[in-house]
Amino acid sequence: MKKHGARSAAGNGDWMGEDWRQAVHVLFGACVMVAFVLLGKTLTILGLLAMLCVAVLFISRSMLGRKNPLFDLLLEKFERRVVMPGKGAFMYVVGALFLLTFSRSPEFALAALGILAFGDGVSTMVGLRGKRKLAWNPKKTVEGTAAFIAAGAIVSFPLIGLVGVVYSVLLALVETLPLELDDNLLIPVAAVLLNLVIK
Repeated sequence: MKKHGARSAAGNGDWMGEDWRQAVHVLFGACVMVAFVLLGKTLTILGLLAMLCVAVLFISRSMLGRKNPLFDLLLEKFERRVVMPGKGAFMYVVGALFLLTFSRSPEFALAALGILAFGDGVSTMVGLRGKRKLAWNPKKTVEGTAAFIAAGAIVSFPLIGLVGVVYSVLLALVETLPLELDDNLLIPVAAVLLNLVIK
């Protein structure tokens, strides 16, 4: 589920495939949020750790050239072709674990998860169709960045109020930086660091 959230559609005709990937991205994040509310922090973290262990097993087998029919099918449908199969999904789980472990409050953890799931996911869908590229990163678009801010603010505002809009803006800007880091990890780390200085 690795994304380039606000990137331009230029040179990319796989819009529908990317839409499916982002729908799964949003759905997974929403499920983690629901689990956190219903089951609590400890059980949700344990569940994510179990998923991480299973993912490491299947990724290792895949990189060794061994066949995993279900895993291979999921990769074909929902992952981009990268050197490390399942890298995006793996980083997403790591990012969610990082947020749940190091967030200063449950409300912030939920808000940050919502921004990661909805803001980043929606920004990719919109950004792929965007026309106005960002000056500092032509792989991203103004439309995608605006979508990130809007979706992130909508989901975080009920949880942490107006400061959720501030986080959405700042994390949207972080997401546009031309860094060779996976958004699924970059956004959670940036969110936790920002939470140290923003009340």
